Amino acid sequence: MRLASVTLALLLVCGAARGQSVLAAFTVLGPDGAVARAVVDGAACPALTVDGRAVAMAVRVPADARFPLVCDALLPAGAAVARLGERALPVPKASIARIALFGDSGCRVDARSGEFQSCLDPDAWPFARTSVLAAAEHPDLVIHVGDYLYRESPCPAGYAGCAGSPAGDNWASWQADFFTPAAPLLRAAPWVMVRGNHENCNRAGLGFFRLLDPRPMPAACPHISAVYRVNARALVFFVLDSGEANDVTAPDDLAAVYRAQFAGIDAPPGAWLLTHRPMWGVVRIKNAAGLSMLVNDNTTLQVASGNFLPRGIALVLSGHIHLFEALGFADHRAPQLILGTAGSSLSDDIATPLEGHEIGGTTIAFGRTAHVFGVTEMTPSAQGWSVVLHDAKDAVRFRCALAAGAVSCTP
Repeated sequence: MRLASVTLALLLVCGAARGQSVLAAFTVLGPDGAVARAVVDGAACPALTVDGRAVAMAVRVPADARFPLVCDALLPAGAAVARLGERALPVPKASIARIALFGDSGCRVDARSGEFQSCLDPDAWPFARTSVLAAAEHPDLVIHVGDYLYRESPCPAGYAGCAGSPAGDNWASWQADFFTPAAPLLRAAPWVMVRGNHENCNRAGLGFFRLLDPRPMPAACPHISAVYRVNARALVFFVLDSGEANDVTAPDDLAAVYRAQFAGIDAPPGAWLLTHRPMWGVVRIKNAAGLSMLVNDNTTLQVASGNFLPRGIALVLSGHIHLFEALGFADHRAPQLILGTAGSSLSDDIATPLEGHEIGGTTIAFGRTAHVFGVTEMTPSAQGWSVVLHDAKDAVRFRCALAAGAVSCTP
């Protein structure tokens, strides 16, 4: 991966169309295809052209006191060139040869947890850097596995690390936490955007559905939205909204909802499941006595699925745990990748070997973790997929191989 000589104090590129200032523009893939989305400082939607023809953008949500106008339009299948004025929008490529993946990207400013990252320090919060690095590789697709907004509280008085930071579910926070640092990648390729628990309705759900979700705007923020399918050329993804899935217990009502969602997945062979909370993951925590222990995630999803994925699912991609994890299992179920490395404060390191660790009715046959910020890159290989984890300073930490029901990494 090349380290681009781009300033890390990234500015949103503003374009003008019909007198409107375009604050952000990007392409998100959904169940109906590729959606061109624009966030506009103005009263009317901008002019969109696709392959030289005008395509009308519709108002997704009018401006209000918290958010500017949001507009979108479904791109025609096979579109080659899309533009908002002079700004080029990424369109789906004829084939996908390179995917950039990460999640858990925002800068944590949270009085409830008492955690305050230094949002102004690119070493402490490197999302802008990882975005530049990933964009320099010219991906054909970007997958974000959820948790975009972490600026939930005002920055404490006297703490310079996040001085002046906005807070709450509003455009200023979304712009600072996501749209400004992600700008190079938003220009580089279409995205698949998974909802995380930070985008639950009592947190940043309003902004997520207004700004990022590819489906029609719901009348009210859904507690758990429906699973949907994304066709990305030869790849098929099923996006499962697991933000409300309890990590520790499996309440009957939640398990029933997710059981129905799993039952509704009709996956062709080789499909991927994208869900913020891992189906199977390991996190290190301290108990009430201060003792460190390994804990398995996610009880709700495991009970709802019975630890059996729908037929056809070959890989699970998740975030939520702020580490990189590559897990293969003794019963040869689909491997699990955990990609919570984009920038939010990291989870505790796991130095314990995971091979033989019991989880989800089986044991881990291969486990590799990394306590680093970074971005993961996937490219097709003869056997399946090659997976490379780059840290935020562009060093390769792992090279992994994904094949049917197995994962392995070197070194």
